[in-house]
Amino acid sequence: MKVVLATAPVITEKKFRYPTTYPPLGILYIASYLRNFDSETDIKIIDGSFLNKKDFLRSIEKENPDLMGLSFTTLDCENAEKISRSIKNELPNVLLVAGGPHPTAMPENTLRNGAFDLAVVGEGEDTFKEIVQNFRDRKRRKKINKIKGLSFLRNGKFFFTGVRNPIENLDFLPFPARGLINIKDYHGYYLQKNWPDTNFLSSRGCPFNCIFCSNPVWRPYKPRIRTPTNILKELAILKQEYKVKELFDYCDEFNFNQKNAIEICDAIRGSKLDITFKTHVRADNVSNKFASSMGKAGYWLALMGMESSSDCVLRGINKGISIRQIIQACKKLKKYDIKVGAYFMAFNVWLEGNKVRHESIKDVKRTVDFIKYLKKNKLINFTHFGMATPMPGSKLYDIAKNYGLIKSEDYSDYNTQELLLNLNGVNEQEFKKIKKSIAFMQSKEILFSGNLNPRHVKFLFEHFIKSFI
Repeated sequence: MKVVLATAPVITEKKFRYPTTYPPLGILYIASYLRNFDSETDIKIIDGSFLNKKDFLRSIEKENPDLMGLSFTTLDCENAEKISRSIKNELPNVLLVAGGPHPTAMPENTLRNGAFDLAVVGEGEDTFKEIVQNFRDRKRRKKINKIKGLSFLRNGKFFFTGVRNPIENLDFLPFPARGLINIKDYHGYYLQKNWPDTNFLSSRGCPFNCIFCSNPVWRPYKPRIRTPTNILKELAILKQEYKVKELFDYCDEFNFNQKNAIEICDAIRGSKLDITFKTHVRADNVSNKFASSMGKAGYWLALMGMESSSDCVLRGINKGISIRQIIQACKKLKKYDIKVGAYFMAFNVWLEGNKVRHESIKDVKRTVDFIKYLKKNKLINFTHFGMATPMPGSKLYDIAKNYGLIKSEDYSDYNTQELLLNLNGVNEQEFKKIKKSIAFMQSKEILFSGNLNPRHVKFLFEHFIKSFI
């Protein structure tokens, strides 16, 4: 039996796209998990982010799988739905399964718009394993509605089999099947201290409820943390077998449990693996001890969601942090020579009672001034400035939908570089001025940082040029 696990290809180049930075850990985890339970199944990985539609279809046809899983985000859902119909035209007998963030957030939409037989909702390891086992063992097949975490259509009616219990102990998971890809094909993050650079996950899940995040669709899966011992085993393999010199811990918030984060840092420091790290941190949970542990473990970059310069806005979007905490966290991290990357969002939207509130042009300009203040005082090094985007599954999406704020129903437009919300008093001309000022600031800080990944130079140059036009 042959199984292909794939990510959706980029069909059109007219939309804003980041280059492929890291391997798709989601399908690599599923591949290793499946292989652990079923050594007879032939598993192939096809990363569509490197391919156009024609080459992607040619790769699928060449493999001729019995069963295929296609993982995709909301930005890629239109591409995935189109490609699913093409796959079914060429390989009508393949069992085609959708998975990933978008099918989890909008399973019925995915099934009705694509040619998928099934959609996995939530984490996919156990659900996909049971699909494969059910497909293989025809004599002992159970009804598909007995497999938790699945959605499907029958006679035009939508069915969901119910939430699957999460894998509580992440140490139980085998490491991602990186041997099924060429790790050197990936660019790494655009900010980099050492190369080769790749990604890993120290935890899954986030306990917070920011309204712009699609976290609610993953809410049944409470945050879980791997043990330091388990993490070190994976890091040793990455160092020895793949010669990795830098790692991006792609967890949602490294320090949501500060005690565990310190233990991980201390274990890394004791291992003497000589690897540098970057990760995401929250502003409200940075102590001197945590910052010191990060610095000693080799963490050189902490990426922090700051979002706005207004405590009022931060409360409105349920961020759970304050401006004071942002400044204090930056000071502590800088004390231990850790560079800070700041994420900000423009034109945040929230509800006060039944009334929609949103940032004005003046509010966004104040945030730009706050960024300049942080840079002047050497509290941040890098800035990522995007637009508040109503991603399916988020409370922001529900607000924007209910109050008629969404400009486009084309999900391929759902990137953070364009304003997708109709907001009173926000005109396109002022919006473009702000984008240009931010692009100029970003280009300077990246070019003179000493941490620009040379594999991203062409893309960043094109991106900044477009921003100035």
